[in-house]
Amino acid sequence: MLIEKTVAEITQQKQLTLTEISELKKLLAIVEAEAKAAHLAISAERMLAIGVHLLAFLRRIRHAETLPAMERSLFAELAPEMIALSERVFARYGQATKRSFGEGEILLLAVHFETARHIGEGSEGGNAMEKKVKVVIGDRLGKGQNIAKGVEAAGGIAVLIPGVGADMKVGDVMHAENADFGLSFCGSGGAGALTAKNKYGYPVEYGLRSVEAGISALRNGSRVIGFGFMDTEELGRRLTEAYIKLNRG
Repeated sequence: MLIEKTVAEITQQKQLTLTEISELKKLLAIVEAEAKAAHLAISAERMLAIGVHLLAFLRRIRHAETLPAMERSLFAELAPEMIALSERVFARYGQATKRSFGEGEILLLAVHFETARHIGEGSEGGNAMEKKVKVVIGDRLGKGQNIAKGVEAAGGIAVLIPGVGADMKVGDVMHAENADFGLSFCGSGGAGALTAKNKYGYPVEYGLRSVEAGISALRNGSRVIGFGFMDTEELGRRLTEAYIKLNRG
């Protein structure tokens, strides 16, 4: 069963209490049911990413923490169906727990659904959790689908921020998702990366124009890398492979 497998993989890498295991299973069951009703395929890899995200959500609740303020404009760039799907998930869980949840939580879960929709997931394959590198992708023109496919092809988990101006939100989503590294794309190759550095202190390199330069940036310890417009599978695949080799090889 996908939910049992997902929770088991998360438990291998993170210490979960019995309550967290129980609540995570409830949430994932809601996700599975609502996604099925919406005809959205959720692969084992995407369910794992959602599970890790929802565990962080549960811990925010336990510690009475809230997400940093998120720009409302990002909602306009998500497909209404994906926002509605996320809203239904939290409405059902909120009804069961007698809680209400902020729009930031709805937004971030909707980003996972939007990523699944964009890159056409559906495979039930997947490697062990410890090999999964989480990469946030933001493109000024709302592209990045090919990069996301490359990340997934290399065994990573892509979190693709939808919509125009997505590069400026890479730092916010990285912080909320506890991602391994982020890729920002715009004409100058620098705006999104510099915003992430100024807001969260991530080490960055920017203005890059080649895959090799991106790999060198990872070797230099950069967490956010700014490129010109380069929506290619090769970039996503090779940078993810390089990160795995550098950090988990």
